[in-house]
Amino acid sequence: MDENIMLASHLRNLAETLNLDPFQITVDDIISHLKYHPHKEKIIEQIRSQQRGIPYEYQLGAICWWLGKCKHLQFIDTKPDFPYLSKIKNIRYPDIYAIFRNKSTDFTCFIQIKVNNKLRLKLSKNYIESLKKYPLLKDYPLLIAWKYKEFWLLFDINTFITDKGNVNVEFGEAMKANLMSVLVGDFSFKGFKEGIECYYAIEPIDYSMDDIRTRKIKKFRGRLVDISISDPITGNTIPISAPIFYLLPYLGEWEPFERTTKSCIISGEQNKFQISLFAYQALIFGTLFQASIFNEYVNWKNILKSKKFIFSMEDIVMLIHEYRKKNMGFEYSLLKYKPSIKNPCLGDY
Repeated sequence: MDENIMLASHLRNLAETLNLDPFQITVDDIISHLKYHPHKEKIIEQIRSQQRGIPYEYQLGAICWWLGKCKHLQFIDTKPDFPYLSKIKNIRYPDIYAIFRNKSTDFTCFIQIKVNNKLRLKLSKNYIESLKKYPLLKDYPLLIAWKYKEFWLLFDINTFITDKGNVNVEFGEAMKANLMSVLVGDFSFKGFKEGIECYYAIEPIDYSMDDIRTRKIKKFRGRLVDISISDPITGNTIPISAPIFYLLPYLGEWEPFERTTKSCIISGEQNKFQISLFAYQALIFGTLFQASIFNEYVNWKNILKSKKFIFSMEDIVMLIHEYRKKNMGFEYSLLKYKPSIKNPCLGDY
């Protein structure tokens, strides 16, 4: 029996034994019941993967729909209630059928998801040939969506097929052919500039600031009087909005600080390094962070079905404009980013 089927079967049996939903089961529950199971580590990793929002085709689907240029998205079910019938031997099915709005025309394609956290993606000749046996691929191109850690790359499989008929491409080279911006509508932007502070201010109620400053009092009651982001040099200050709240950990490299004024204790973090993000990463990171706050797992399939995203792409664009006007960073290019390696499926970018 195939090992993946064995793992899935055991998960169902385990869930029934514990009277738990397989998506809600905790790692601790699994560890306690799988002490001597030969596939213990793989089962634990499978559960953790579910908690992170796998299967990844739904995460990519959510990204494509959220960015706005995708007009049709269809997941290809290779295990429907009634199995497919085919006399084509060793056929493989792509994961997604999609239509994107490219300039003034529609771009129709199939997408195959590959998750690989190594810096090189390898696809064998037999694997590629089995994919290309799918009949509809005679009419439309096949794109590879490579998820490498927190990055998504999208490129025409024919871009990197060698003379031997296989694919053996490094991450940096694949990035040069990335269609996430041109086709899907992604863009990159910078986060907070160095020196920006995120803080909250507490005003003591029952003790004086002198007692607190001298460390005579370690515990006290207080009220929150401010929670903001500011530039200590210019004095510009902006209240923390919902998108920023969920994205703060990813918009800089933060170092904690604490100081006092005549009336308040100010506690917060200062950005030590300006970093860059892709727009789709804002969706992923913000969604995962919100889920971690409420101790939930991310179900990208349900998010996509309901179209209830944590925030819209327009929210991110507005946020970027607002903080850039305040000279707090957030530079980005409206022209987005273009591949330096041509993909055979597209003409001029």
